[in-house]
Amino acid sequence: MTTHVPAHDPRWRRLPGERPHQLIDAALDVFSEHGFNAAKLDDIAHRAGVSKGTIYLYFASKEELFKAVVNDVIAAQLWTSRDGNAPTSAAESLERALRAHWTFTTNAKFDGWFRILVAELPKHPELLAFYNREVIDRAWSLLEQIIAQGVASGEFRPIEPRLAVGFTNALVVMHRHWVSNCSIRPEYQQRDRQQLIDGIVDFALAALRNPASTRPAE
Repeated sequence: MTTHVPAHDPRWRRLPGERPHQLIDAALDVFSEHGFNAAKLDDIAHRAGVSKGTIYLYFASKEELFKAVVNDVIAAQLWTSRDGNAPTSAAESLERALRAHWTFTTNAKFDGWFRILVAELPKHPELLAFYNREVIDRAWSLLEQIIAQGVASGEFRPIEPRLAVGFTNALVVMHRHWVSNCSIRPEYQQRDRQQLIDGIVDFALAALRNPASTRPAE
C-alpha cells in the first residue's frame, strides 16, 4: 500500500543523512552571493560537492530549494529570541527580540538577502507570499504580542501595536542595510555594530515606555 505524503511536506525531510542540509547550506551561500534569479542549480551542486542530479533527489526545483532555505535557516531564527530565562518585562522581551534579529541579519552570509527581498521576490509572487507567511508575518506577530502585552500592562504607552512593530522593525532593517556591502550610506560600514544595536534598542524603548509607569527602566 502506498502511503500518501502531503504535498507541502518537503521530500528531504523523509530521507536520512546530511545531504539535504549540505544542499541547503550551499544554496544559502549561492542565493546570498548571486541573488535568486542568477543562482544556478549547477553552482549550488558544485558548492555542495555533488552532481546537479543529486539536487532533484531532494528538491523538485530551485523554488523548492529556496523555500527549504527560508524554512530551515531564516524562519528557524525567529525562535532565537526565546532562548534563555523567561523575560521579566515587555521591555526585556522586545530588547531580546531586536538583538536576536540584529545578530542574525548582520551575519555576512545574509548580505544578499535584502536585495533578494526588495528587488527580486516581488517578481515571484508565490515566493514572496511564502516568505511573508513563513518569516515576516510570524516575526511581526511575535513583536506585536510583546508590544500589546506592554501596552496592556501599562509598561508601554498607548499605541497601536501593529504600527509600533513597523516602526521598531524599520530601525533594525534599515540600519542592517546601511552597514552592508551594498549600503547607500557607506559611512555606516565603519560604525561599531554593537553600538548601533545598543542605540536602536535604547531609542525604541524610550519611544515606547509609558512615562506614567511605575516600573523601573531596564
